[in-house]
Amino acid sequence: MQPFAVRRVRVSIDKPVAGLITDDPLVLLVTDDDDLRTVAGRALSGEGFRVATAAHGGHALLTCLSGDHISVLVTELSMRDMTGPRLARRVRRYYPDLPVVYLADSETEESEGALVRPFTCDDLVQRLRSALATVPA
Repeated sequence: MQPFAVRRVRVSIDKPVAGLITDDPLVLLVTDDDDLRTVAGRALSGEGFRVATAAHGGHALLTCLSGDHISVLVTELSMRDMTGPRLARRVRRYYPDLPVVYLADSETEESEGALVRPFTCDDLVQRLRSALATVPA
């Protein structure tokens, strides 16, 4: 076996790399429901959105550092590793004016304003377009 050298480097991750802002909005879809992630991702892609998906909050935060400009965050109100509002606060460190669309399993007092299951793809697209319309130009 051949020996090899490993070089350690330090990379700052305080701010995401400035990515290209395109006309197609990038949706960061975060849910631990594999089926919802797949179906919603396909539906949004079909409607002209670019979609980045994440199975949990950690992956979502890494996606924020990828360099692409995230236009809107879609996340569950509660996931296994963190809550949707907590994830939104952490993502807004990088994107302060980021609109957020919350998804909920059932209608409760906490889910007020969230898109409650079952919902259609049209419901999700309409909610995203409304959220994007609130973003200052």
